[in-house]
Parts: sequence; structure tokens; C-alpha cells
Amino acid sequence: MKLAKTALVLALASAGTMAAAESQVTLYGTIDGAVVVNKAKGGDATVSLDDGIAGGSVWGLEGSEDLGNGYSVGFLLENGFTMDNGAAGEDGKAFSKQATLSLSGNFGELAFGRMGGLASYEGSYSIWDASPLGTDYLQGGLGNTFVTGQINNNSIVYVSPEFGGLKIHAQYSNGVEEDTQKWSRNSHYYGFVAT
Repeated sequence: MKLAKTALVLALASAGTMAAAESQVTLYGTIDGAVVVNKAKGGDATVSLDDGIAGGSVWGLEGSEDLGNGYSVGFLLENGFTMDNGAAGEDGKAFSKQATLSLSGNFGELAFGRMGGLASYEGSYSIWDASPLGTDYLQGGLGNTFVTGQINNNSIVYVSPEFGGLKIHAQYSNGVEEDTQKWSRNSHYYGFVAT
């Protein structure tokens, strides 16, 4: 009987500890594709299944942990895939879209890892995602003129708190593809934006 009481006390203590932690993990995804019909004057019509019409198919894991006093730590792991055959978004990368670790507080947000550039349509820290033509005229949209799909490795990003409606975004990558060479020979990314 004593063993049963001890086990019950330990189980209740563990449950109380788990209930006190305010952590959250979310599994999410998007399937992005369309049936595309093309017909040029005098030519035959073609019908195809296209993947990635509005950014691509993705699945991801996102989590956060409240550290108290207004601070929290979070992670985001996101991978792209091809809708029609399930192939991974990029060979050799488990999370080709994003892989970040972040810290948030009254100072703003600081994140590290693989993420889209500030003027990219990829990622959580992009500040630009607009087109006057929407997805009806994909190739003519602003998304293909002014916005890139650039994803940077070895990145650090800072987003300030809002001051009178103004936010500052700054991003740096020490090696857009890889960080294996001398600093001056790596491909760097610098971004600074006010919104």
C-alpha cells in the first residue's frame, strides 16, 4: 500500500510540473498546387499539375516555452515538399524552408538559423508579401519582380518592439549557403528595414 501511495504522489507531482509549464508545440502544413491549362493562339492546349503556385507545399513544427517575466523561447522547423510525388523540398536538408531558434521579450525578438531574407516571400521574418495581381497572373505579380525566394543559412535577425507604429527589422547572414571559408570569402546577406 505504501508503494501505491508513493507512486500516486509522484504521478501527481509530475502532472503538476507538466501543467505549470506553458509550452506549446504545433504541427502544421499547407498543400499548394493547381491544375494549370495553357493555350497559345494556334497551339494545342496543355494541362498540367503544378506545385508551388503560391509559395509551395510545406509542413512544419513550431513550439514555444514561456520563461516568465515576459520572455519566451521558440523554435520553428519547416520543410518543403512536392505535392504530386512527396519529394523533399531540397536534397540534403531536413528542414529546407526554415530552422530557427528565437528569444522574445520586451526588447523585441532575436532569432538564429536558416530563414528567408527580409525581402523574401519565404519565412517568418519576411516583411514583404504583396502583389496587385494576386495568383491569377503569377508571373506578372510583384512577387516575381521585387521579392525573392532567398533562404539564408547562418542567419541572425532582430525585430524591435513597436515604437509609435514603427518597427525595425535587421538581418545578417555570415554565409548564405555555407560558412566554411574565411569570413571575406563567404557570401553574406545584410538587410535593414523599417515598417
